[in-house]
Amino acid sequence: MKTITCTLFMSSLLFSLATFADDLKATSLPQLGADSETVTVSGLSSGGAMAVQYGVAYSSEVKGVGVIAGIPYDCVNVLSFDPKDPFASLTSISRAFHCMEKGADVDSLLAITRKREKERHIDDISNLANQKIWLFSGTEDPTVKPVTMKAVNEYYKQVNSGDNITFVDTIPAGHAFVTDEFGNGCNTTKSPYINNCNYDSAGEMLSWIVGPLDKEAPRKPGKLLRFDQRPFVDSTLASMDEQGFVFVPDSCTKEKGCKVHVAFHGCQQNKDTLGDEYAKEVGLNEC
Repeated sequence: MKTITCTLFMSSLLFSLATFADDLKATSLPQLGADSETVTVSGLSSGGAMAVQYGVAYSSEVKGVGVIAGIPYDCVNVLSFDPKDPFASLTSISRAFHCMEKGADVDSLLAITRKREKERHIDDISNLANQKIWLFSGTEDPTVKPVTMKAVNEYYKQVNSGDNITFVDTIPAGHAFVTDEFGNGCNTTKSPYINNCNYDSAGEMLSWIVGPLDKEAPRKPGKLLRFDQRPFVDSTLASMDEQGFVFVPDSCTKEKGCKVHVAFHGCQQNKDTLGDEYAKEVGLNEC
């Protein structure tokens, strides 16, 4: 198997987008000839939910999905399957919190997925069979309870085939992106929602959903660039920041065919809250 020595990393975010320090100017997204056939996505919390949604809806384009403390596909609507359910009349946000606390009925999730497929609102769900899936649930997470990630795991087990799923659920982490050297104490749940658990979740995730990584590669062998996201977003349909960011390995400016990984951050990890801390410190750029 070919060793991956460089991965093009860019991030667009649910709700509001993390960007670089204010002294950096946004430019057009670089034309680098990346490999559009090997796109993978990942996310933490609301970003994890976004990764699942995107990976299912556009399954023909997504080869792998990483989910850290996310919720299952269309979980905000699953409660409507039972008219006697007291939560059926709740708002979407309230339903999302219910999913985070109580998990979801996987059979109902699958029924919704098939209905979306039949109505041609999403890609053919047979594409999900070959996606590489990496899931993480901290045992001390008080926000997205382990039962919810177990539902995510069960959902993927129903639509995926073979040995394509890895589920990490033994690390005593709070609600956070887990690293091997940066952040709060492992079992903490507070800003910046990055925890040092002596575990490289970014490296483990990418090595699973993208492929073997070059462990000898220098740290951050590239540049973080801020780019203008407006050409790619219909502002009437999406609540997105005008700017996104991309990490471009030096080798990707010289050679075509680098793989693309899109990472969605979680709530309260946007630029106005954290500056560039999330962009720099979760470990994705080092892979």
